[in-house]
Amino acid sequence: MKEISTRQGRRTGLTKRLRESLTAQVRRLLNESAESRYKISKATGIDQASLSRFVRGERSLSADNLGTLAQHLGITFSTARPARSEPRR
Repeated sequence: MKEISTRQGRRTGLTKRLRESLTAQVRRLLNESAESRYKISKATGIDQASLSRFVRGERSLSADNLGTLAQHLGITFSTARPARSEPRR
């Protein structure tokens, strides 16, 4: 599994930086995948034409669809903040 970590301050939604990073990784993995876009489309429920446009960079995907694709490709991400080693002053 690949992991993307962020120190996101908000509780909902993706930060712009996280979304860009996740989008780039998903596109790269889709291009490297031996699985056809048709099979990925059927497995994820994302329209094949939308998936192809996303890979070509012609459109973006909703956060839900991006998460579905990431999960299908084995990408995980965490929005939890790392524990502090020293108390804050």
